[in-house]
Amino acid sequence: MTYSASDAAVGSPSEQPLSAFVEQLADAHFAPVNMRSWPAVRGAIRTDVGQAVMKGGDPGAVLASLDESAIKADMEAATA
Repeated sequence: MTYSASDAAVGSPSEQPLSAFVEQLADAHFAPVNMRSWPAVRGAIRTDVGQAVMKGGDPGAVLASLDESAIKADMEAATA
């Protein structure tokens, strides 16, 4: 009989500290690393997201800009 790694981690007393994380994996959202546009989007996030929390920052504008960057990167990746 075989068991999944998550079942083993949740059931094993030595792995109990991991059980809270394992249980949340089903609802986790991961970075879209399989998309050709992801490197450009990741770069925009890294350089621009801090502006959202700066004094006087506009989180809505920063997120809109990141969204535009993602759309542009997706279009460029689709034509490459």
